[in-house]
Amino acid sequence: MPAGFAVVPEPDPAAGAFWPAVAALRGAQLAACADYVGIDMYPDVFGGRIEQPDLDRAAGEMLRTLRRRALPLAGIPDSTPVRVCENGWPTGPGRREHRQAEVLDTVLRAAHARRRELNITHWALFALRDADGAAWTSLTERGESRPRQSRRAGHPVRLNGGHSRPMVVTAGPDDAIWFSRGDGHIGRAGPGGAVTSVPALTPTWSSYGMCAGPDRTLWYTLLTPDRVGRISLDGGTEEFALPAGSMPSLITADPDGALWCTLNQADAIARITPAGDITTYPLPTAGAAPVGIHAGGEAVWFTEFGAGQLARIFPDGKIEEFPLPGRSGRPHAIAATADGGCWATLWAASSAVRYDRDGHLIQETSFAPGAEPHGIALAADQSVWVALEAGTLAHLTDPRPQ
Repeated sequence: MPAGFAVVPEPDPAAGAFWPAVAALRGAQLAACADYVGIDMYPDVFGGRIEQPDLDRAAGEMLRTLRRRALPLAGIPDSTPVRVCENGWPTGPGRREHRQAEVLDTVLRAAHARRRELNITHWALFALRDADGAAWTSLTERGESRPRQSRRAGHPVRLNGGHSRPMVVTAGPDDAIWFSRGDGHIGRAGPGGAVTSVPALTPTWSSYGMCAGPDRTLWYTLLTPDRVGRISLDGGTEEFALPAGSMPSLITADPDGALWCTLNQADAIARITPAGDITTYPLPTAGAAPVGIHAGGEAVWFTEFGAGQLARIFPDGKIEEFPLPGRSGRPHAIAATADGGCWATLWAASSAVRYDRDGHLIQETSFAPGAEPHGIALAADQSVWVALEAGTLAHLTDPRPQ
């Protein structure tokens, strides 16, 4: 898996504290380990409104400053790619949709035009869920990320706090969109666009997995402190401890109201009752490293990122594993289908696969090399949405086996 970090633009990198600190932290060792360096591409960070004729120049200067002035301070060579890990321009009073389209088009073209000069390889999105017939995706990146927005049907929703780092998005029981954040909070975007947040009980750690649970609650995971949490609509929160070092990742609710989450570092699945009682189920395959999980009508499907398998667990704890044709595909996200099967993204194979209820591969959709499919969700019409880290959303409008 490529590993890197992302930053916000700085007009004078040498005058700030960040880049000299990066250089002092690990020096050549860090430079050798970084597979990429990401950058936020919001016109707002340029400093005040920029008229259209000057936008290309300003965007190019931002990218050139990162490559020519910032990265050399940390000893990061030109051969290390730059990724545009976020982009956006919010609409609102005095900020109309046509201007949004102009800005996004100009900034994207500015990066594309300089891709060879500055070794720019990606324009990235992150996670995806579907709500009210509209596709939602968070704009974030891996590593030291500082996103500020989630996006609904192409219209950004500005979040409170420039370092909120939105992660996983889910439809709540209150017609709002809820999302995990990397700053120790859980975010909420109401139907009218108002954005609020609730702190996790362990607010110094990033929340990651997110889902709606029984009794009009929301549930989340905390990766490092090994906890799951529950939020009521009045803002009350409660957390429950999981095995130490297990790294709970994504979480889902089954039709009976139980919560299930992947324990990535424990090679196990956890079942949590609404009262907080926890049962763990070890996986048959060592090094499975489960990540994605989604409950269907009869079983809970999940991905085994490390083992190259899809799997499901039944309410009685029975586990079935289904090896992928290429075990190096790195399955990441998964979505259960109405017929008992599932769709899953294969991050390293740049594809999405569909399995039937008997565990047979019945369809594979390939994307361009390097697309890096990440999040996946089914719409109400059973069409499939996929978030590609290369910078696009894929919509499979006729996802029937061919």
